[in-house]
Amino acid sequence: GGVSGLPIDSLEPPAFLADYSELWLYLVSLGCACVAAFIVYLVLLGDVGRALQAQRDSPQIAEALGVNLTKAKLWAFAISSALAGLGGGVFAILNGFISPQSFLAPLSITIVIGSIVGGSTSIVGAFIGGLFITFVPTWTSSINLALGNVIYALALIGIM
Repeated sequence: GGVSGLPIDSLEPPAFLADYSELWLYLVSLGCACVAAFIVYLVLLGDVGRALQAQRDSPQIAEALGVNLTKAKLWAFAISSALAGLGGGVFAILNGFISPQSFLAPLSITIVIGSIVGGSTSIVGAFIGGLFITFVPTWTSSINLALGNVIYALALIGIM
């Protein structure tokens, strides 16, 4: 543990997928992503989601209408923390190892880029941003390894 990291036991597939361990990890990841998206969908439809949308659009009017902004923000923090924990758990299972060096600034910047590209106000946008930060760097480096980052930056500028 600590600075040197922590090895994570692999998630064994069920017997009928014993020969397809990568497919099993993909299905687990996809299932967790779908559960997270469903939770976010339910939150957005509920009182907390409406309160957060009202706070985003006009905090003064929301407060004047009796929306408890502190409570809504606290719920949003708790739910987002739980979803981040779920994502971190999936990340650890996929990599088989977790350490503080797994979460340096470039990863944070990449995640923010995904949020900007897909948009932070929709569930579909989150998936689009995730696809962008996953597949565009791989695609650009396959075109030209030396110019991969330049092509990625140009694609990012083009989307903006």
